[in-house]
Amino acid sequence: MRNPDEVDAAATQRLSWSERALTRAEILLALGKGQSGDELVNPHFESAVPSDVKARAGRSSVAIVILDEAQPTIVLTKRSAKIRFGGQFCFPGGREAPGDDGLKQTALRETFEEINVLPSALTYIGCLGTY
Repeated sequence: MRNPDEVDAAATQRLSWSERALTRAEILLALGKGQSGDELVNPHFESAVPSDVKARAGRSSVAIVILDEAQPTIVLTKRSAKIRFGGQFCFPGGREAPGDDGLKQTALRETFEEINVLPSALTYIGCLGTY
């Protein structure tokens, strides 16, 4: 049996993010950009959601904002302590509003409202799916 305190050098190198940052090109490649359509490859699988639960759920959308800097950084927001799931960190986003032209518009609007980033300052890469 392996000692849990032993870590091999290859595993340490793979997990050491601070030593090597992904480039914008690597991020786009990993997300499957270049395939047809806006739907990106998403290896995340959800368990089935009952139809009655889906019927009650409102539509919402988030933006995964990656700052295109020397070391790409993902932007998270912290939810107010006064709302549901208070104090948790999340991507900027929220519920679809009546004037939104689809979930992409929802994510762009919410991102502007929450972190004051104009939609024109963002590059839309694609959608990781709807749930």
